[in-house]
Amino acid sequence: MRFIISKSIRSANHLRKYFYRNRNISPQSADRTLLKKFNSQRPLGPMPKICYAPWQNLFFNTNGEGIMCCKNTKVVLGKYPQNSIHEIWFSQKKELLQNAINNNDLSKGCFKCYDAIKQNSISSMTSIFYDKYGLLPQTNYPRVLEFELSNRCNLACIMCSERVSSSIAKQKDESYKHQEIYDEEFVNQLDEFIPHLWEAKFFGGEPFLIDIYYKIWDKIIERKPRTKIVVQTNATFLNDKIKKLIQKGNFVLSVSLDSVNKENYERIRKNANFEKTIENIHWFGKRQKDLGVIATPFRENWKDIPDIIRFCNEHEYHLNFSTVYYPTNLAFWTWDTGSLKKILDLYKSIELPQKNNAQRKNKNSFLELISTIENWYESKLKNENFNEEFLGYISDQQIQIDDESVLKVNGKNIAEAKEKFFKNAKNLNKNEFEKLIQKFQPQTFSLPVDIVYLELISVDISTIIDVINKSDEAEISRKIKNIFNKASTKYIYEV
Repeated sequence: MRFIISKSIRSANHLRKYFYRNRNISPQSADRTLLKKFNSQRPLGPMPKICYAPWQNLFFNTNGEGIMCCKNTKVVLGKYPQNSIHEIWFSQKKELLQNAINNNDLSKGCFKCYDAIKQNSISSMTSIFYDKYGLLPQTNYPRVLEFELSNRCNLACIMCSERVSSSIAKQKDESYKHQEIYDEEFVNQLDEFIPHLWEAKFFGGEPFLIDIYYKIWDKIIERKPRTKIVVQTNATFLNDKIKKLIQKGNFVLSVSLDSVNKENYERIRKNANFEKTIENIHWFGKRQKDLGVIATPFRENWKDIPDIIRFCNEHEYHLNFSTVYYPTNLAFWTWDTGSLKKILDLYKSIELPQKNNAQRKNKNSFLELISTIENWYESKLKNENFNEEFLGYISDQQIQIDDESVLKVNGKNIAEAKEKFFKNAKNLNKNEFEKLIQKFQPQTFSLPVDIVYLELISVDISTIIDVINKSDEAEISRKIKNIFNKASTKYIYEV
């Protein structure tokens, strides 16, 4: 029945796409092709928006920050306890990302989904999980709350960090003492949001070791028991209390598994016991149909990935892959082309069955992983500076837009700034300067390029003339790009 409903919605959305406005398509031809391909492969078919998270989701991380997606740390709506949950959700800064998404601009911290689209790795995109909510009427409150409230964890996985593992934090600093940011007042403030909830997702650390989660779970089960409670667990910790809780609430479990080889699993997930983990996974699997398994492919387990797939196929678990960006010394994207070629040769030689839904799903995830690695491999062949440039790109995408005075501007404001600029720039050739500005083609196309005039009016005109006289066209374009990027973090453009 679920398959029939999904198929019907997908067919309807393919028909509906002909009525979408062109705003859903990037004016850049390459991006237009990417978006068309992405829309055709979305589980529910083409949708008016590329992502619905900024309207449907609120995520709290271990730093107390409220953001709209676990993958986007650039746009921070507020911080607890300095701000209440209500203040965070209704922050004006939410419009900054909403306006960008309305124009298919993924430059405001959405680089992981943008990369996934380029790599044809659609099932790994966080955004597609919110598509189903795009079919529903818009509400003032989020239908999904996500919690990453503590780094308390019993493992010290070699690809993890102290941000989400207290064990790693203790390894790096013996004096480390775990401090909780979220408190009883935070739990009480959820009363305003729980009536609107459809899903609540819990991450760690290890969720079953985080005390405040039990209080939130009890509150959800009491106030809105049909809410789906999604838990991402390392499956190393399971007792009678947890079993009773899972049977009481509407829990959906997803487990982490990076190898089915005991030696390698315990080397990767330090402090874990392989046999106990597998026993716990099977307990979850018996209780939950379509149990989710998350594997993290990286340099230390790439040979184990085919066996993980076979394990999931055997038990009809649904496998997804999580891309490693950091630490860079373990990630695929920093590896040399020879090593990536070895991975591709092995993976492409693997034949997988497609006898049931789980096997078909797992094969698709595997093909998308291959596509991701292939994209990095080909990029490196074309560009010997790929590592340096890609690192700069992802680093820039994680710099927070933390200026509380994000300004709303419109076409009139920009026109006035432009008029003021040229009024003061009497010694500047207006036509030639306008051509220089218009030659710049920003990736951030939710903002018009003329927004640079809002920044230029505060620059001494003699400095601008000096730059033009002493710089070639490429250097001028680079400086315009820097000014534009600065403006994109300050302004919300209202059409």
